[in-house]
This record gives sequence, C-alpha cells and structure tokens, in this order.
Amino acid sequence: VFRMSPLHHHFELLGWGETQIVTRFWIIHGAGLAFLALFVQGILWKAV
Repeated sequence: VFRMSPLHHHFELLGWGETQIVTRFWIIHGAGLAFLALFVQGILWKAV
C-alpha cells in the first residue's frame, strides 16, 4: 500500500528527491515503450 497519493509523493516520503523520481519514471516509461515497439513489430510476438 502506498503511503500517499499521487504516486510521486509516496516516493518523496521514502526520501527520494524530485529529480530522482522524474528520472526513474522516464527510464521506466522508455523501457515500456521499447518493449511495446518490439511487440508491435512482431519481434517479441514470434518468440512467444
């Protein structure tokens, strides 16, 4: 369960800085988009 909502406030309460939160969210977002692009192109579709 999260300590506070919205989600970024939860991480602030854990001691993360705002820059660290934004950077990690961007990294997760980019990894998700890369995975989606591979899936849509069929590269991951053939592996499944």
